[in-house]
Amino acid sequence: MKGANCIGFTFGLLRFSALFILLSFLKEYLWLRTFETLFVSLKIIGIIMLVFGGLWVVPAIRSTDIRLFTSENGLSLFLIGLKTDQSLHVLLTMMFLRLIAGWVWALAIKIISPDIRPPQR
Repeated sequence: MKGANCIGFTFGLLRFSALFILLSFLKEYLWLRTFETLFVSLKIIGIIMLVFGGLWVVPAIRSTDIRLFTSENGLSLFLIGLKTDQSLHVLLTMMFLRLIAGWVWALAIKIISPDIRPPQR
């Protein structure tokens, strides 16, 4: 069970860190914010990730976590690519809801299986 906790933490961290790095690059460099081809390609990549993430979930109903991360990140890329105030508001709301869902998920795992303890040093 220890390996599952590490994998869950790693995927949870990767899910947010890539988007925050992308947003910080867009904030920092003016030429990226004005490069319209970047936003068009973000929309296209986001749509591709949404479609393939959704189709990838269908054959394996039991292990959908990693596959749904693909769809969530695809939606995030699509919203960044839209480059409107409403889309960024939806993106930030979605990230906040992801944080709450991750916290509830971790709390539920802790309550369901109390025998899991952090590694001893």
